[in-house]
Amino acid sequence: KRFAMDELEIAKGIRDGELVSPQRFGNLLLVALRVTGTGASYRKALDEFVWRDPALYLNDHFLARCNGLEVIWLHPKGELDSKEFRERIVGTSFLPYIKDEEKEVWTIARIRDEDAALLLEHEKLSTSPGVGFLPGDGNRKVSFGDAELLIEGKPSVLDHLALCPAGVWDKLDTPDGVQNLAGEKREDSDSSGAPSSAPTPLETTVSKEKGSYSVDDAGAKSDSILD
Repeated sequence: KRFAMDELEIAKGIRDGELVSPQRFGNLLLVALRVTGTGASYRKALDEFVWRDPALYLNDHFLARCNGLEVIWLHPKGELDSKEFRERIVGTSFLPYIKDEEKEVWTIARIRDEDAALLLEHEKLSTSPGVGFLPGDGNRKVSFGDAELLIEGKPSVLDHLALCPAGVWDKLDTPDGVQNLAGEKREDSDSSGAPSSAPTPLETTVSKEKGSYSVDDAGAKSDSILD
């Protein structure tokens, strides 16, 4: 059945659990990525707790905003401008959906950059959304004891989706923003003594055609751009 499918049918198969993620198809890697989680989490870099209202994200309007969303390598320092777009783009979102049980928004992405595709196949990665808030979007902060909680409103801009070693919506647990069931099966095989074809672990720097980005650059970045 898989051999008769086009790229959209394969993406729907991944979404519906009929096919594992990721899948190679011609010059594409089709992979399931988390766009955003909801509820409570913690931003270590800002020492800040955050609340993201599920009602603002788990709906058809937000899914429509995810169509064509740029998938990039690590967060830029601010919004995704023309220069950062050219240097970081690795693919695009094209089939967003809601995982009701986790209360998360996911998408099937078309990855065209081969370096990124190999890393997604062989490494444990996650995702982090870049969203932009304007003053009227309803963000407010509440202090309790020595901690601070940011209650987010509805973001005015869904700027990008970054691939990274770990994201805020992993909620300080194992990175799980990239669904890699095929990789888990390969790890089981490798543990039996079979040689692994995986590239060098993502520990220091990944070289791109138009620049080099250290993994350390991503660790301190927030998943929000607060204006």
